[in-house]
Amino acid sequence: MKQPCPHPLRRIALPALLCAPLSAFALDITVTKTTDSYDGDCNADCSLREAVVLANATPGPDRILLGAGTYSFSLPAPRGDDGDIYDEDDNVNGDLDVSDSLTIYGISPEQTIIDAGRLDRHFEVLAGATLGLEQLTLRNGLHSYDGGSIANHGSVTLKRTRLEQNRAFNWYYQGRGGGIANYGSLAVYYTEFVGNTADFGDTTNAHGGAIYSEGNLIVRDSAFRNNRASGDDVLGSGGAVHNIGTADIARAVFVGNYSDGRGAAITNENNGVLKLTNATLSGNTASWYGPTGIINNGASYPGTPGIPDLTLINVTIAENQGYGLENFGKVLIRNSLIVDNRDEYGELSLNCRNGGSAYSYQARGLLLGIDGNNCTADIQVPDAEVLTKVIYPLADNNSTLQTHALRRGSPAVDTGVGSCTSHDQRGSRRPRDGDGDGIEVCDLGAYERPKY
Repeated sequence: MKQPCPHPLRRIALPALLCAPLSAFALDITVTKTTDSYDGDCNADCSLREAVVLANATPGPDRILLGAGTYSFSLPAPRGDDGDIYDEDDNVNGDLDVSDSLTIYGISPEQTIIDAGRLDRHFEVLAGATLGLEQLTLRNGLHSYDGGSIANHGSVTLKRTRLEQNRAFNWYYQGRGGGIANYGSLAVYYTEFVGNTADFGDTTNAHGGAIYSEGNLIVRDSAFRNNRASGDDVLGSGGAVHNIGTADIARAVFVGNYSDGRGAAITNENNGVLKLTNATLSGNTASWYGPTGIINNGASYPGTPGIPDLTLINVTIAENQGYGLENFGKVLIRNSLIVDNRDEYGELSLNCRNGGSAYSYQARGLLLGIDGNNCTADIQVPDAEVLTKVIYPLADNNSTLQTHALRRGSPAVDTGVGSCTSHDQRGSRRPRDGDGDGIEVCDLGAYERPKY
């Protein structure tokens, strides 16, 4: 039954959205309990599962309203002897299957939590379906193949949402997306991915600790922290993001992510096209019996299909373990910093590695730490001087998205080449006069230094 607005949930941070005209939604559904049940009815006793079933059966866009609390799954999907989860698409058990157009609103990520209890993933979005999630947390999802929290074959939009401690795990098959496996369209805004894992064994691959994407991906104003991709010793790829589709990521931070193969933070391969703007990558770790990339564009081993295309604009890659960038495809770098990336012992500088003349490498406005490898740059500095003359250690700097602020007199200040973005990663205006010469010029990297 439709419920008139204002609804008691109007006190959350999106009052205008929750009080939108009811004509915008075919049905408003209020979940009345936090426990999991499925009896075929959504009435005064209505679980989240029953609300999703009702929304699927009601043509047109529907809205589910969740109050404060932890909404826990308790109806496990059946499993095989090897632990594989057997999915069904009718919401009888396991994950919640979305087959129409649905948006689910919580109070805030701290107050509204959907906990799958490692029984299954949270949501599967079927082809042609649409799911929106706002102001909530998805926790403890698990799947034996792809999408530890969400498997998307349709369209998904996340706003002010948190995905944490979700996992895609199997001993025998390729793993995709500890947080989300995207085969359709995925848009992410003001969202955190924390502690998600894709891990597999017995010579299998693990792709994308937070996100694996074959479709279209947009990310804005979001954080990827402590996500992990690890396979059978050396086959993890994309500790946070593994892309083989089309991805556009801006105003994002990647901190503490790990891969035991390639791309501690990001892997872009096959025919993947990825644009990264106003982003910071710091404190990530890559290991493969020797260093690999924090951002890995393409693969060095033979037989890998396609030519991946990577663009970096005002990106800071600093203080990671592994090469800041490895390129085995096509890369364009503009007004960026790649500095103080080292081996596991902190002794050898490993900032940028280009695979050779068979690959396309272009850099304009790049400040690069000297490492003796084969990447060119406009400005090169010794890594020993980076934290005393170029940048400060990673800090909040008046934003929830951490950055490396530029030091006074840094060679990255006011040395941008050509045009630049209108704001930095924190939303601070570009350009500014950071060196006091009376001329506003963009800085290199994700942080724009305030007026001198």
